[in-house]
Amino acid sequence: MFVPIHELSNDLNIAILVPNLTASEHATLLCPQTFQATDFAQFDAVFVGGLDCSNTKELTDYCASYGTPLIKITHPSNDTSVIQNVILNIVAKLYSHEMPSNIDLADIINLNNEADTLCCFDSFQAAVTFLNTVNNAIVSNGLYLASPHLDLETFTKHSQQLSTYIADSGYLCASLFSSRNAKSSVLIGLKVK
Repeated sequence: MFVPIHELSNDLNIAILVPNLTASEHATLLCPQTFQATDFAQFDAVFVGGLDCSNTKELTDYCASYGTPLIKITHPSNDTSVIQNVILNIVAKLYSHEMPSNIDLADIINLNNEADTLCCFDSFQAAVTFLNTVNNAIVSNGLYLASPHLDLETFTKHSQQLSTYIADSGYLCASLFSSRNAKSSVLIGLKVK
């Protein structure tokens, strides 16, 4: 008889550091002015976006000293509202029991480790528009969280279309997620040529 493995997502301890983000249902919010090196020992990962270079350097050093993965997420025009939406959607998906439950923190860490930059988008079309302009980087991988209101045919079509931009050695993690923040979330891993 099949016995499901208990999900470990409730054991996650994730931190988010994005300017002006005031609430997260699941993650600990860090403030750029008040975090300390010892804060990072307790986290499984820290998601960051929209910070200036001095904060990012300090965070990188702190996370490295404790072996905590630092997931730096950008947006082509540094739109912090898009960065917030995507980070909140990804983190909420990691903590949710919503089916399909096919994405976990290890997937996000792998996406991060295999890319020089992670660019985010809060719509499928915005991601495709960006991907059509990329010429100085290789798309190493991606993540697509689609609205469950999409029919299966459209979800499959979108996933296949995003996959066409990804290098042969790369991959796309695709799933559905009920989000209040955006219709979909797309994370694109880029490696500089």
